[in-house]
Amino acid sequence: MLDERKIRRSGFREGRWVCLSDGRRWALAASDHYESDPECDALLRTIAQAEDKNELLFAELALTIFLLTKNYHLHASDIQSLLQFNTDDPALASLQRDVHAFVLETLGVDEELQQAATREHEEFERSRRTGLLGWFSGRRRGASQPSSTPVA
Repeated sequence: MLDERKIRRSGFREGRWVCLSDGRRWALAASDHYESDPECDALLRTIAQAEDKNELLFAELALTIFLLTKNYHLHASDIQSLLQFNTDDPALASLQRDVHAFVLETLGVDEELQQAATREHEEFERSRRTGLLGWFSGRRRGASQPSSTPVA
């Protein structure tokens, strides 16, 4: 298991703390650590221009990896193990909400819009879980086709 404190970079900048799949809290780099960074700017632009939820989640994952590697000496296998969740794990939904809120703050979105975006994200997660459960329930009943409940 990785020791969060031992693998911090010398320029570690405490930003938002998030819980990863190892159950521990890790710090996303604070904005002063990557201001005027073209790679970060490109990631934030990709997030702002995402056309659907899947594109948004993928872009936020890329930003999460970027911010973690700004603060920690991590190998690709470390990142993979820290960000590997079961799709129905509540910790995954929590991480996604935290990263999304962090992005909204970084982009300067006002608090009212942040709250609306958080509600929308939570509704998406509920519908996704319900969709998966409906699909599995249909499969357990012996149905050859997925249920009509949408799967996101």
